[in-house]
Amino acid sequence: MLSFPFFLFIVLFIRYIVINLFLALVIEGFSETLRESEAIIRPDRLEDILEKWSKYDPTGSGFISPSDMYFLLLEIPEPIGLKNENL
Repeated sequence: MLSFPFFLFIVLFIRYIVINLFLALVIEGFSETLRESEAIIRPDRLEDILEKWSKYDPTGSGFISPSDMYFLLLEIPEPIGLKNENL
């Protein structure tokens, strides 16, 4: 006798949870995309910067000399580097 209302309650409750989880995933993905598009350095440019940094830091110590930093900034595009500016 109580099995049908219990079954109905469980089905509706599980459906409600699944819909909320799906909406949470969609909203999280949207907000992550929005954060990436508003970032000063986009992820594809960050990989380019890291690749150029590794040219001046082949050992991976995380440090480069000030003269190498100048040449690195000349190779990196704006807003971090000076590549697009007329020097």
